[in-house]
Amino acid sequence: MTIHKTEIDGYEVELDTDMDGGDSGVTGCWIMKGLYSASLEALMAEGVLLDGQGHELPVPQATIDEIEEWANENGY
Repeated sequence: MTIHKTEIDGYEVELDTDMDGGDSGVTGCWIMKGLYSASLEALMAEGVLLDGQGHELPVPQATIDEIEEWANENGY
């Protein structure tokens, strides 16, 4: 399992480049800030992180773009 972690604009970003433990190349990326989180795909589609009660935390598009770029550069 290969996990990369970074912080971008105050958001914790975690990238797992071997989620299934096999050779299929499945990856996953999660973004967290406090009690809010989302997968990268959900963040790119919705533009928000969610908490356990469904409250939304909007994320600036420039930050989403920077997170996506970092993830792609690291094997997403």
